[in-house]
Amino acid sequence: MKTFPLLFCAVAALLCGCATQPTTPVATPVPVAPAPESTPEATPPAVATPSIAEQLMQMAPDARCKQIVTTCLVAGQPLRVMLDTGATHTVFHTESAKQLQQVQWIDTSHIQFNGNAHQRPEMFIAPVLVGPGEFEPRPLLALDLSGVRSMMAEKIDGIIGMDLLNPLPFTFDFHANAFYWGTPESANLFPLMGQTDPNGRLFLIVASGEKSFPLLLDTGSSITRIVESNWTPGRGETIQAQVSDVNAAAHISTIEGKAGTLTLAPGIETEAFHPLMGGENEPAILGVDALKGLIFVHLPPENGVLPPPEGLLSSFFIAKPTATP
Repeated sequence: MKTFPLLFCAVAALLCGCATQPTTPVATPVPVAPAPESTPEATPPAVATPSIAEQLMQMAPDARCKQIVTTCLVAGQPLRVMLDTGATHTVFHTESAKQLQQVQWIDTSHIQFNGNAHQRPEMFIAPVLVGPGEFEPRPLLALDLSGVRSMMAEKIDGIIGMDLLNPLPFTFDFHANAFYWGTPESANLFPLMGQTDPNGRLFLIVASGEKSFPLLLDTGSSITRIVESNWTPGRGETIQAQVSDVNAAAHISTIEGKAGTLTLAPGIETEAFHPLMGGENEPAILGVDALKGLIFVHLPPENGVLPPPEGLLSSFFIAKPTATP
């Protein structure tokens, strides 16, 4: 029996804050103004729809959860996808994948899947075009992503993992709100240090005060989760949160850390933020909330950024915005 390793850490989370006591509205008389004379409505200007080629090169944060989304082509069909550095493999929503034409579905009865997905994935073979990357027909995974889709302002059709992102250059400029394939023209990039796994995911070494510890660099998560004992500012309030992953969506009570910063690289700190507090056995992840105001860059190995034998460097970089005179 063939074994297929599979690990997703795509966690979409929306902090809902503490519930407040509802108040009873009080009716107040409001003077009624006479209705204005009707005027002909102006016809809004026509908005040009971007071509498929333009959509393939565009990225934007989801309006609700802030993960970065783009359009890719699978078997020639456009699909909306999230870019997830915390996922080992690319996966598509089963319903979206079933609508694709000219794909070959694989009998997976002889395959054993290892990973944190509770569902048994389906598999199909299709070519993929993601940004500047054109990938020959390859096995792709299909899962019910309803939980993740329920969190997004606009539903996604899939998650692009490091199996496809690893050879591609991309920049998430959270300061200028600019997200694009390629690298910035001018930025003082600092390499992010940590251990890279065989799939290219980075377990980044960060620091909170005098404490250093690893966090999975996970752009598929809108929130950062840190083991409580590692967060120097300490625990804060209990909050209600809506969370989801590839398995399901749920409402939970959790502990929010007090405001503080993380050191990501020499001289590079996050803005003050409130991570979620986790236990020793929960995944510790660095989400996009920690990247606010910073420039996050991925340079693939083809660009000459090769990790040394000990694997302390990675193909991920961070920068502060350039100060304007």
